[in-house]
Amino acid sequence: MDVINRGTIAIEGGDRPDYSSAIDEIKRGETFVQFAPRTNERQKIFYVSHPLGSPLAIGETVHLIDRETNLATPYTSPIGFLASQRERFFSFNGAIRFTLAVDTLDPVVLFPSADNLMGSYEAIAAIDTKYWDASAEEAHTWDMTITNVDTIPLSGMAQLAIILTEIGSPVMTEKKVRCLKCGNIMTVPLTQTKIICTGCVYEFIVPFFGGRIV
Repeated sequence: MDVINRGTIAIEGGDRPDYSSAIDEIKRGETFVQFAPRTNERQKIFYVSHPLGSPLAIGETVHLIDRETNLATPYTSPIGFLASQRERFFSFNGAIRFTLAVDTLDPVVLFPSADNLMGSYEAIAAIDTKYWDASAEEAHTWDMTITNVDTIPLSGMAQLAIILTEIGSPVMTEKKVRCLKCGNIMTVPLTQTKIICTGCVYEFIVPFFGGRIV
């Protein structure tokens, strides 16, 4: 087989790069770097998890939860921030329906395949508030749900990320969090991650992704 050199990687027949002897040339993680928040951006992560011991019932619909606050969606992206959906991830052992509803737009409805890991990153964000509120003069409602459309209880998880781009907003120093044990909602300092519920004294943690919780 003829081998030619093009740049630093040998090309074998068919014009295909042969990376077997130059694996160090492959740069890993470029997708994650590409979609990482910039200086004036921060990410919001929403999820739902149903382990084997607590499956999603047949026909049941659940709302995704804000990882930083434990509050269920709908989530309101605040005035002063543009918001765009950038990442989706699903892994359930059966058929589900995912619905994303933003303001009064037609909802996004997806049916991830059963027993299949599905994830996507949006290089071009079709769901982005800059397309109908470029100056971020209004707050916007984001509702995210998972429905079991299978014939058995399901286990698995789903995650969605939106990117908030700041174009002008007041400084925030506090956040509201919800106790997953009793449902009590309380106000705590913005960067606090270890929480003791004021209602039932249950201790739990919430992540803080940096920047400002919004």
